[in-house]
Amino acid sequence: MVCSKICHERVFGSWDTTFNIFPKYLQAVQDLNPGTLYEFLHHRISSPLNYVFKFVFWCFSPCINGFSYCRPVISVDGTHLRGPYKGVLSTFVATTIYSSSVLFTPLSSKFQQDLQKHRIKKLDVLNPEKWTLLHDDGHRHGIMTTNISEALNSVLKKARVLSLKALVELIFNKLVKYFHQHREEAENCVHPFLTRIFDKFLRIEMKSREHKVTTYNP
Repeated sequence: MVCSKICHERVFGSWDTTFNIFPKYLQAVQDLNPGTLYEFLHHRISSPLNYVFKFVFWCFSPCINGFSYCRPVISVDGTHLRGPYKGVLSTFVATTIYSSSVLFTPLSSKFQQDLQKHRIKKLDVLNPEKWTLLHDDGHRHGIMTTNISEALNSVLKKARVLSLKALVELIFNKLVKYFHQHREEAENCVHPFLTRIFDKFLRIEMKSREHKVTTYNP
């Protein structure tokens, strides 16, 4: 544990040092990436000149611009940080219309277990808007799970021990990598859809050619 702390401080700096320069770092990110937003919230303690950090919100400019191409549904989740000051990293994630992480099953096995646990015999006693896509008037846009948030938390799992500055820097670098990869994929795409989506359509088409249809006159 001591060795891990020493290595962390040598690479990323101490928690106290990086925390003091964290506001300047976010300001530098905003200056170099116009449209990036961030905001700090502090608690005032006994002295009017002393404040205690509560939370910070930030959103990078490409994420703000890209939201107009996503489904208007935001998945919110949180993961606990493991540094000396603990805390929670809350993520707000949206997905494009090409995402395949959608639960089409009208009634999941977990929901059935919950019904049995609470001894609910009839589904008609529940508001169908709460558990079916058919009756939600399209408000969920086909999204019934928080898989996209869980996927992001999995990516950041090993980063939860980092200081705030190092954590934000890691997220920034990963997003830059993802945006670069997706831009190259879009620029080299020769199909109406992304390559992986188009390939999926082709696999479905090839599979459909093996279907046999029998017609009869009742």
